[in-house]
Amino acid sequence: MRCIVVGTVATLKTRAAALQRIEVLRANVNREIIETGSPMVTTFKSLIEHYREREMRMDNHDKKAYSTKKRNESYLRKWIVPRWGEHRPSDIKSAAVEEWLESLSNDAGKNKGKPLAGGTKVKIRNIMSAVFRHGMRHELLPRVEAANPMKYVRQSGKRQSIPTVLEVEQFQSLFGALRQRERTMVLLDCGSGLRCGELIGMQWGDIDFSRKQMSVIRSVVEMVSGKVKTEASQKTVPLDDFMIDELLAWYRITPYKKPEDWVFASDSPRAGAKRGRQPYWPSTIMRMFIKPAANRLGIGNISWHTFRHTYSTLLHANGEDPKVVQELLRHSSIKVTMDIYTQAVTSAKRKAQSRVVEQIVPKPEAEGGMRGGNPLNVTYGYMKTSAKSHASH
Repeated sequence: MRCIVVGTVATLKTRAAALQRIEVLRANVNREIIETGSPMVTTFKSLIEHYREREMRMDNHDKKAYSTKKRNESYLRKWIVPRWGEHRPSDIKSAAVEEWLESLSNDAGKNKGKPLAGGTKVKIRNIMSAVFRHGMRHELLPRVEAANPMKYVRQSGKRQSIPTVLEVEQFQSLFGALRQRERTMVLLDCGSGLRCGELIGMQWGDIDFSRKQMSVIRSVVEMVSGKVKTEASQKTVPLDDFMIDELLAWYRITPYKKPEDWVFASDSPRAGAKRGRQPYWPSTIMRMFIKPAANRLGIGNISWHTFRHTYSTLLHANGEDPKVVQELLRHSSIKVTMDIYTQAVTSAKRKAQSRVVEQIVPKPEAEGGMRGGNPLNVTYGYMKTSAKSHASH
């Protein structure tokens, strides 16, 4: 007969604690063979495979966004499986995981050798916790608190560096140096806080010009169209008049104007058969057009997320109601201390956004567009143009 040490009197001070530990051990012994597509689930790697099969299938993104699955898979493949894959779930201890997270560092790129960002470590811990919870939900692990050691793993998500934020004058200089396509993209991003995937995922039918708003309903990551990041992200975003003017100016130029067309549909000959049927690659637009302009202006290194950070910073600097800021950025939650604020009304959100747009872009004198009597006859969330609207811009 084989004996297993359950624990010591010092660590298991009560009968209830000892019985709970025994239940964890018994469950792992009794569940040596489980149907998962592989013969046995005896290691954390086997449990991960079960999780992948049911939660991370790439042929359906109804439950989880493609971007979330892609990120989680990279954490599993690069960090979690190599370190913990061969361990039994019951052998993975909170203190050991905490110590391991503390030791992680970047192994490539400009940050090689530097500690991994706190936010990344939090995500690694969270995906491990999700795998343990998955095992409990499918009765592969006992449904007791001790079965998920991630609950006790401490890890701060505090940033190691301050995100790049543009000064108002810097954005104005950059905006003036770009062509219409890039102008429209950076204005939408910095004037509404859209995430990169949401920006290129916009279709003309998502924009209601008569109500001055757009609906954020999808995100495109690596040309895969899927759900937005969270339920809170799928909200209506107000459009300032200047933003509408820039969108209409781009509409006159792009050959793709149907409601189902991408607002920033690729017209590059290199796209081949996909020309007009998929958006531009945002990384290409940033690398070939926006970053070079920023470098010429001495602005330095920026990314698409720089514009979202700038929008957030300006909203806070303007003293906007935190609830309005939360809704404009479409975050799923704010700190508990902010929960006392009431639901933000549309007019408040529109005024808050307009104050930012008025800061970052000096408005020209009215010449056509929405301020010139709406010659484009915008209706039903997409555009029907007169002969005047097809004139060169």
